[in-house]
Amino acid sequence: PEKKLIHFPMHVSQNLRYLTGVPPLIQQTPQPLTLAVKDFLRSDLVYGAHIYDTARAYVRLLGGFNGFAALHVRRNELQYKNVFVPGETTADNVAALFRAGETVYIATDETSPGFFDAFTKLGVRPVQMQDLRDEVIKLAGPVHPKFEGMIEQVICAAARVFAGTPFSSYSAHIFRLRHLMHDSPNVNPDERGCFYHTAPYSSDPTALEAHRERCTSAFIGEILIADAEI
Repeated sequence: PEKKLIHFPMHVSQNLRYLTGVPPLIQQTPQPLTLAVKDFLRSDLVYGAHIYDTARAYVRLLGGFNGFAALHVRRNELQYKNVFVPGETTADNVAALFRAGETVYIATDETSPGFFDAFTKLGVRPVQMQDLRDEVIKLAGPVHPKFEGMIEQVICAAARVFAGTPFSSYSAHIFRLRHLMHDSPNVNPDERGCFYHTAPYSSDPTALEAHRERCTSAFIGEILIADAEI
């Protein structure tokens, strides 16, 4: 039978945008409904168990929960081209976030060989999904490529420290997952910071703490949703 399609026109200059992201929808709802929606997003709108099972295998090989660092470097389809920086610049920017000899997992759509070679000069071990794929298949079985993006988000969320790409909703969800996954008395809250690979960071504790505070305030409503009265 013929399928019926509903077309939602979009024209920013004429203020026509009927479909949008989740955050604006939540922000425009009354407070009780906002809490209910956040509770739903946190508790029910989650990835399937197979995503976490495969991600767990990667995390195990990377050093375990909180046992490695991670980056999301968006390079190709993102419309904000001003956030595209060379690999050497990214390495210099985030060097202060890493520990000596630490494994750094890099989620990226960059395909140029050698783009992240500068990370080896920092004394860390850069790793991408394809580097561990064969070992993960032995542990968790084969994975369909369409699930790899979600798996990488969970991997990055389990890292000790994470730096994402500005204006990327993919990175934003990793930050959200991190605040939920690291919300535990056994996890150092100082590692929740929202860092971006396009910005230079120093080892100055005061400067790093300012970034952590800004990130925590942005997600505190979702972190504490379990204690809210709905």
